[in-house]
Amino acid sequence: MNPKASGKPSWMQQYPLHLVIFALYPILALLAFNISEINVTSGYRAVFVSLGAAVLLTIAFRFVYRDWRRAALVSTILLILFYSYGQVYLAVKGITLSGVYFFRHRTLIPLWGIVGFALIWWVSRKSLNLSTVTSVFNTAGLFLLIFPVYQLISYPIQSRMASDNAKEGVLPLKIGDAPPDIYYIILDGYGRSDVLKDEYGFDNSEFLNTLRDLGFYVADCSQSNYAQTQISLASSLNFDYLDTLGNFVPGTDDRGQLEILIKQSEVRRSLEAAGYKTVAFATGFNWTQWDNANYYLAPQSKSGNLNEFEVFCLKPHLRG
Repeated sequence: MNPKASGKPSWMQQYPLHLVIFALYPILALLAFNISEINVTSGYRAVFVSLGAAVLLTIAFRFVYRDWRRAALVSTILLILFYSYGQVYLAVKGITLSGVYFFRHRTLIPLWGIVGFALIWWVSRKSLNLSTVTSVFNTAGLFLLIFPVYQLISYPIQSRMASDNAKEGVLPLKIGDAPPDIYYIILDGYGRSDVLKDEYGFDNSEFLNTLRDLGFYVADCSQSNYAQTQISLASSLNFDYLDTLGNFVPGTDDRGQLEILIKQSEVRRSLEAAGYKTVAFATGFNWTQWDNANYYLAPQSKSGNLNEFEVFCLKPHLRG
């Protein structure tokens, strides 16, 4: 029997799934957008906190409205307002009126409060068709989830395929009986010696001479093949340009292939095949962290501290 014909609401009209969806969406969308930069486990705690806040809000409003759907709808609206505030602020904070920056926290927060009260008043009306509104919110939420869920599912699959397709051959090395330790130090964003001297009047020779005295080779007047760290590392660690390696299409935002080129590079595989053990440390960027090295050094994380992803989630709300 057709539920509409019988007057019985469908499950999309009856169950406020939007509460869970809109609690999850901001976290999942941020994870999906930065999936090549961070580990997905960084978002677990944020997910639990967001869901917990949604449940507590709904329980509180249930005592006010005596109706779960109405309580869930108010909670969803508050979640949307909270998560969208930072993005709206960043979008409008540069707008000026007669040379005055009108949209600052002191003006936008009261405006956001007025919008919130207006929406809560709208939900509180007895004439509101809860079945229709619940269905609309559910449908909109499910539609929004499609892209981040697809990204989060497809990325590890694509990375696994890229890993399986990685070159199996390694560069044969003759290391002798007493192979030297090898340090590959990249001072990311650190200016070249001649550039520092010409542009800033800073003499960096003492630092470079100290490195030479310790036995390091310093590449004078060197230039990277690419201007971005992730692309440059993928190239240098594989002795080739990326168009030759065939694992990255210039201009694309999909950098999952680069992570494989960095973590399973020709340099690493050749040295490990020759008997070397790898030592790596945490960098704060998932795509450069060799967490499967023979020795991996990372600071102990304190459960009470926010991780980088959690700080990033809150950052738009903290900017002044």
